Formats: sequence, structure tokens, C-alpha cells
Amino acid sequence: MKPERVILEITRRCNLNCGFCFLRHCGKLNCGKELSLAGIKRLARGVGGKTHFYITGGEPFIRKDCVEIIRYIKSLGHVCGVNTNGVLLNERVIKSLARSGVDYVIFSLHGPAKIHDRLCSLKGACARLKKNVRLFAAQKSGAEIVVSCTVTPANASVLDKVYLAARKLGADRMIFEHYQFLRDGEAARHQAGWRKAFGPDCGLITARVKGEGKLLDAAKLYRKLKSIKKLAGGKTSFEVRPALTADGLDKWYNRQIAPAGGCESLKKTLVFGPDGKRRMCQVYDERPRALKKLFGGCARCCQRFKITRYF
Repeated sequence: MKPERVILEITRRCNLNCGFCFLRHCGKLNCGKELSLAGIKRLARGVGGKTHFYITGGEPFIRKDCVEIIRYIKSLGHVCGVNTNGVLLNERVIKSLARSGVDYVIFSLHGPAKIHDRLCSLKGACARLKKNVRLFAAQKSGAEIVVSCTVTPANASVLDKVYLAARKLGADRMIFEHYQFLRDGEAARHQAGWRKAFGPDCGLITARVKGEGKLLDAAKLYRKLKSIKKLAGGKTSFEVRPALTADGLDKWYNRQIAPAGGCESLKKTLVFGPDGKRRMCQVYDERPRALKKLFGGCARCCQRFKITRYF
């Protein structure tokens, strides 16, 4: 069956060291083999029909052939987008990217300069990102410009400023994604479910939070997200993944959550690691030989919840 979406991780290398990075938490950042350009082209040709390729990493543009990968996938007739922290881009790469036919580019912005740079562990990262978003917007390629922010305790109080910055940069969409993690007690329950569904060798790739302490004030976060709804104006849309009530936010960040429902994404999405190894989901380290049952959705995966675009 043709997948609705292909997630193509072309590298696990990255020029940043973000505190919330799931690859960093599981010790897989800057590790592992990578397919050559020829190998990635073979992989792309092997995906039947026309589908949606999402290129990610690590930082995809740490590979000098990232634009060529996008251009080749587009030549096969697929939809193709890419995610980037924006720091490694320059005018030459941006112009080439704009001509590649890419359908959308997601730029990661996690707060005003001081907060963004601290979260990314690189002084000046925010300024370089913003410069490159403006350069890409100036190309008028027709590609959708998306700004994505991972909500964390460090930036939860300034999300309105992130939205306004994205709007000033000319973004078409602003997406806030809640921090995805597991607490120690949750991890044990998940591991039992994965092994029952996928076999004994299936491991986890996601961030872990130790203990049961309160991560943030969920009521304040709810009010902050609600305030952004009042900022509608211009072309920049506003999305939250997932959209939750005040109680839902408190449960997400401050309480235990059990797996629930059945993950439909497993039937629709293929994931390929940098080495070309096929997996069923980004959070699973190994591809199971056979899906024994439809595993309940992970505790804090946005695939379990309704994704809401407010405007």
C-alpha cells in the first residue's frame, strides 16, 4: 500500500545541541551511518506512486547535498518539504533551495534571541535564523514558509512574542508543538506495549523526564496560547499541536499519561533512518518484522490528538 507520508531522516548530525532534542536525550545525536546521495535516490525511486516526503534530521543542511535530494524527489513528482534550524543556510544555498521546487520549509524558532540561543546552545543562532528566513522569503519561490516552536518551560511565557516574530518574518504558518517526552513510570508501560506489538527488539527514541515534579504552570500556558488567538492579522496562521484544554495541558506537562487509542499513523507513514533502514515511526528504533497489533498511541504524541488551526 502506498504511504500517505514518508519521513526521510537524511542525517542525525546537527550543528546545534538543543536541550529538548529527543536524539540528544537518547544518545543518538551525531551518530550513525548515512546513505550516499545515490542511495537516497534509490530509496526515493522505491516508494511507489506519488506521496509526501518530509525531510528531516538532525539538521538536513549539514549535508551539502540536501538541496539535490529535494530536487530529485520533486523530479519524481512527489510533494516535498524540509525542516531546518536555519543556521547553516547562506544566500547561495537559499537561492538553490528556492529553485528546487520545494513545497514548504519549516524553520525552528523557539523564543526571542536570548531564550532561543540558550535553548539551542549557540549564541547568535536566532539572528542567523531570522536573516535566512528573510532571504528565503525574498526569493518569492511560492514555497510555504512555516515557523515551528517547541513549547518548553523556558519559552512558555513568551509564545506571543514568537508568533509576532514569525508574522514579522513573513511566515505563512506558525506552529506550536508541545514538548514530547516520557516520565520514568510511563516508559515502563510503553515498553511493554511496544514489545507486545512489535517484538522484543523494538526500542524507544524520545526524551525522558525523571521524577514527578511540575514542569510548568499549565493555567498560565493556556492563557498565553489563548491570547495569541487575539493576534489574528496578516497572512500568518496559528496552530497548536495538539490543542488542549487547561486541564489537558496540566496532564501533559505535570502528570502521568497512559498510552491510549490506536495509532493510525502507523498504517499511513513510513520512516527511513539515515542509513536507509525502514521504521514504522520516528520514536521506534527498529522496524518490526510484522505488526502484531495496532499499538495504542504514545502518551504525548500529537498524532493522538486533534490538530487545530485557529486562524
